[in-house]
Amino acid sequence: MQRNGIRELLITSDNNWKHLNDGSVDGVFMTINFQSDVEKNLGFLTKLQGDDKPKMVMEFWSGWFDHWAEGHHVLDTEPSKNHEGMSNLVKGILQHKASINFYMFHGGTNFGFWNGGNHGNKNKEYMPTITSYDYDAPLSEAGDTTSKFFTIKELFKSYAPKGSVPDNLPKVPTQIGNMAYPTTKVTHYMTLDNILELVGSPIKNEKPLNMEKLPINRNGGQGYGFLLYRTTVKSKPGKMLLANPPQDRAQIFLNGQDMGVLDRINDDDQKVFEFNTGRDGDNTLELLVENMGRVNYGKFLNGERKETFLVVENMGRDDQKVFEFNTDRDGDNLLELLVENMGRVNYGKFLNGERKGKI
Repeated sequence: MQRNGIRELLITSDNNWKHLNDGSVDGVFMTINFQSDVEKNLGFLTKLQGDDKPKMVMEFWSGWFDHWAEGHHVLDTEPSKNHEGMSNLVKGILQHKASINFYMFHGGTNFGFWNGGNHGNKNKEYMPTITSYDYDAPLSEAGDTTSKFFTIKELFKSYAPKGSVPDNLPKVPTQIGNMAYPTTKVTHYMTLDNILELVGSPIKNEKPLNMEKLPINRNGGQGYGFLLYRTTVKSKPGKMLLANPPQDRAQIFLNGQDMGVLDRINDDDQKVFEFNTGRDGDNTLELLVENMGRVNYGKFLNGERKETFLVVENMGRDDQKVFEFNTDRDGDNLLELLVENMGRVNYGKFLNGERKGKI
């Protein structure tokens, strides 16, 4: 960047000693991210960067992501048996005369299908993020003030230089308030077969293509949504063995009947599916693969193509047919509401495994 004329302040932003040490770049200002133990973490920063430079908490985590099948993450404002409390942490940072940036200060929403995902610290456990990005932030997803907001406001005021805060601050806006939608009866719907009539002709290939490799969108592939893989099995099915767990969730149909689901949440377990029905002769096997969101960080980043690779025991197969459900296709936005992306993990060692559509 500097060779190309960039003259801005460059920084690194890392958490814990190992990441700070591995992520630092000579001549680049270091900042740190954390949610606990101010003394230890700012100590890491001072030890690596020296005490002659400003201290900056680039990401003070005011809460955390919520993933599917988890409860809502909460960081208590005041100390509790589970945590030292946000108020004490912020106070400690200010006492060290360090700057602070809240991640997040205002909760938000993962609009559309841009939610992303995470992975476990010790394995490839897949944790797709939900649509809400409330994060237990000082200002909620709906824009409401919380106890955190008022605590932070008073802390900043008490540590600000004398005379720098006006005596009469603007009033906090009135809360919008919450309401529940009334019960709504669904009167119209489209079947999967109805939808396929709008999608267009399938893409035929000897082997399944991942979402990113589909010859659509000027050969740019498909970013999000669903893929329907269809093939003809020449005899009564027995067992289907996947090369790896679905990327990310596969609903299995045999001759139009819903057989069950495989997913990658329990990474090592979801590779085999046994059929207890079918007929002699031709059977239509379909896998509707959902992109629940890519892990977008770490060493598994390159494994996140969304696709399906399968072997069916003792069964001949015709070439694969793939129907893409895609909102980005030129001139065609008919299926936007059908496309769901549950999110990419966007950091760390699993980043290279986040291509969507894979089984």
